[in-house]
Amino acid sequence: MGVSEWFKERLGLDDLPFFRTPDYMYKVEYWLGALVAASFIYTVISGLILLLYYNPEAGYSSTETLIQEVPYGSVVLYSHLYGAYAMIILAYVHMFRNYFAGAYKKPRELLWILGVLMLVLTLGTAFLGYSLIGDALATSAVDVGEGIITSVPSLSFLIPILFGNYDAGDYGRVLAWHIILAALIGVLFMLHFFMAEHYGMMPSKKEKNKAPAVYTKEEWQKFNPWWPRNFVYMTSLVFMTWGFILLIPNALAYLNGLPQELNPFLNPKPAPPPNSPAAAHITTYPPWFFLFLYKIADFTSDVV
Repeated sequence: MGVSEWFKERLGLDDLPFFRTPDYMYKVEYWLGALVAASFIYTVISGLILLLYYNPEAGYSSTETLIQEVPYGSVVLYSHLYGAYAMIILAYVHMFRNYFAGAYKKPRELLWILGVLMLVLTLGTAFLGYSLIGDALATSAVDVGEGIITSVPSLSFLIPILFGNYDAGDYGRVLAWHIILAALIGVLFMLHFFMAEHYGMMPSKKEKNKAPAVYTKEEWQKFNPWWPRNFVYMTSLVFMTWGFILLIPNALAYLNGLPQELNPFLNPKPAPPPNSPAAAHITTYPPWFFLFLYKIADFTSDVV
C-alpha cells in the first residue's frame, strides 16, 4: 500500500460526499470560487500577522513603524491590501459569471444568496480595514460613511457602535468589527463550500440546459474523484493566486516606483496623517471599491 492509498484509507477520503468533477470542468472559469477562497485565506493569514504589530490607539504611527522598522512588514501590509483587492475583484467576477450561467436557479438559490451576502460583508470588511490606517484618506472615507448613515436619521445610532472614538484616534471599535466581519465571512464560506460540494458546479448548458442543473448519482459516479484530482487542481490554483498577490506589489514598484509615482488608487503607502500640513494639499478620494458610495454622497444634500 502506497502513501497516497494509506492516507485515503485512514482519512476516509473515498467516503467524503465531495463533488466529483468531469474533465471539461478543469478550467479556471469553473473554479473562480476557489480563487476567491485563496485570496481570503491569504488575507486572513497576513492580517493575523499584522495584528501582532498594530496598535488601535495609534493606528497611523503603528502602521508607519510596521512599514519602516519591521522586517518584511511592508511586504505583509501591501500584500494584505492587494489580497483584499484580489478577493473583491474575483468575487465580482465569480458572481457575474454564475449569474449569467444561471447558477442562482433551483436548487442553488440559497447558495447564491450566501454568495451575495459574503460579497456585501467583504466590502464592509475592506472598508473597515481601509479605515484602520488612520491617514487623511481613511479619515475622509469614514466622514463620508458617517454622512451617508446620518442621512437616514433612524440609523444615526450606528455611528458610535461602528466607529467608537474614531475622531479621537482610537480605532479599537473599527478593528473589532473588521475582525468580526472577517470571521463571519469565514463561517459563511464553510457553509457555502459544503453546499457547493453537495450540489456540484453548475454544469455546462450543453450538458444540462434546464433547472435543476445537477448531475444524477449515476452520472456523478463516472467523474473524477475529489481526491486526488480536485484537491491537487485546487491546491495549484491556491498557490498561483498567492503568487500573484505577492507579485503585484513588486511589479508595481518596479514599473512605477513606490510611493511617489504610483497611481493613488493603487498606492498602498499611507497618505499623510489628517492633522498634518501635508494633508491639506492632497485630494481625497475613496477606495475604488466604494466609488459608487461617493456618488451617492454627491446626491445627498447633507453629505459632502
